Amino acid sequence: MNLVEKEISKDIKSVILCSICTALIPVLFLSIYPIVGKEVSGLLNITLINTPDSFEINRTINYISITNYLGYIFNYVYIIGAVYGGILGATSDIKNYKLKRKEYKDFIKIKIIANLEKYIAYSLIIGMVTFIAISIITPINSKLELILLEEVYLIFGLIIIGLLFMSIGFIICSLIKKNLNAVLVVLCMLAYTYVLGVASRLTYKLEILKIFSPFENMNAMDIVNYGFNKFIIIGMIFVSISCMLITVIIFSIKLKEVN
Repeated sequence: MNLVEKEISKDIKSVILCSICTALIPVLFLSIYPIVGKEVSGLLNITLINTPDSFEINRTINYISITNYLGYIFNYVYIIGAVYGGILGATSDIKNYKLKRKEYKDFIKIKIIANLEKYIAYSLIIGMVTFIAISIITPINSKLELILLEEVYLIFGLIIIGLLFMSIGFIICSLIKKNLNAVLVVLCMLAYTYVLGVASRLTYKLEILKIFSPFENMNAMDIVNYGFNKFIIIGMIFVSISCMLITVIIFSIKLKEVN
């Protein structure tokens, strides 16, 4: 067993537990879809009618179709996934100044790769559980393969947004000694970016705030209806990689000072 596998095996139970708990959200919502579809449709229609025009909701979209319903659910899954990714990064325990500089380079690389694999495993388990739920509740006359393809896109979005907050968590972990404080900072940043996204929908004057909200740029409903914006995907991946490189640089500097 190599060092990365050893690192993953320590937390495999918590990864499975967290992924199953998160997967319960789409499973529970999907389980009521065929039973209370009309009631949910009425509720959503009332919500849309009472929603101010300033929110710029596209009222031509069929929000109660199973794909849009899935997108609606995954907006909540994205928030939980971002929280989990941020916590993984903030509690990665990569502060080990007892190692020599050469040893530390391998150590931090193992920690980052292991956490990346943990989050990807977390996302894939959610995807598999949701896949089973969709297969069970989808009406016979529906195009199951198209619905499952949309789910694949949604899981990809979950991975991107989670890795972004994980990489931010790595930087915060490098700057703050206590894991609890690092987690609190990550959660505060997550909450602020979400609020900025909501504010950006209130009026066109605040639309620029959307730039600072991963949740608004990686909106599950938009993914289902319009697909991915390749520039946003590339931008998020670039920021994630940059944050990881900055983390390595910060710790290399600190390690040099200690040694």
